Amino acid sequence: MRLRAVSFVLISLATVVFGALLLGDLAADRVERMTLEQVGEGLEAAGERWAAADADGLVVTLRGAAPDEASRLRAAEILRRIVDRRRVRDRTTLAAAGPPPPPPFALELLRNGDEVSLIGLAPDAAGRAAIEAALDRAALDGAVSDMLESVDHPAPPGWEAALEFGVAALGDLAQAKISVAPGRVAIAALAESETDRARLEATLRAALPEGVALALEIAAPRPVIAPFRLDVALAADGVVRVA
Repeated sequence: MRLRAVSFVLISLATVVFGALLLGDLAADRVERMTLEQVGEGLEAAGERWAAADADGLVVTLRGAAPDEASRLRAAEILRRIVDRRRVRDRTTLAAAGPPPPPPFALELLRNGDEVSLIGLAPDAAGRAAIEAALDRAALDGAVSDMLESVDHPAPPGWEAALEFGVAALGDLAQAKISVAPGRVAIAALAESETDRARLEATLRAALPEGVALALEIAAPRPVIAPFRLDVALAADGVVRVA
């Protein structure tokens, strides 16, 4: 009888312990799910979709490759607002940096008669040497004011074609401002007459290389009305005569 009572107590105790452990596991799972849901919502609302969190009991670990240090710190701070700092483990890293963007290459060519000015930034490989050679071919290498800077960087797509066209156009325009950018050339110039303006526009558009956009603005003087003569005479009889 006594053995049966002891067995009953042991079985009851084991059942209680097992139930407590089961309830503990269920409670821990529920806490983990609720915590991860809150963390996920917080990261989503802040736009930090690169980050993810996992939970092991009360400890929450933040993982992922952040695009920059500011995003990494922001995600960690969001997690610490939801979970106690002592329960947070930051295992985030920084994503590998991509290649730096190309410099803003741009060139302005200014011509007033025989005077030429160069202003801007160009790549070493297709910069000053190419410009000087083109100016030499156009016989414009005399009075050149060189304020051009260059950097050791590959020429971006469209730069060389735009540069060649812009410098070549300078040889046909006595007064002009030519702006060169990768794949784009803008020309503002003066022509001697409407006929000359039409000729220059046709020549430039015909020489435009493929893949280069052109913004063209050529002004010509307005036609001048020829002066005329007016004679006014007062006759002896007081009559005004106009001839």
